[in-house]
Amino acid sequence: MDADIEIFVKSCVQCAKGKNSHLKSGGLLQPLPIPNLPWEEISVDLIVRLPVTEEGWDAILTIVCRLTKMAHFIPTTQTASAEDIARLILREVIRLHGVPKAILSDRDTRFTGDL
Repeated sequence: MDADIEIFVKSCVQCAKGKNSHLKSGGLLQPLPIPNLPWEEISVDLIVRLPVTEEGWDAILTIVCRLTKMAHFIPTTQTASAEDIARLILREVIRLHGVPKAILSDRDTRFTGDL
């Protein structure tokens, strides 16, 4: 009987919606401090699922300076690995502006895993 109840509860949509989360809430959002110098801190995002161009690009890597809001838009593919992304950042940003102190990104596995 216990096994039947467990199976029912695991498959019940209403039970899953009403279940309390065991995770601590994130709290209030806090603004990030303003950088002191241009390109000291950058934000990185990958825009995917775009129409494929003649060159085969289907994504855009956006890199934005957090102070000046100057941006680099780099064509790439949505299957680009963390190593590919790192090479693009090195070639297109670090070569021109130097190494940033901080890189902000969303929680994409390419940015949180190997990069």
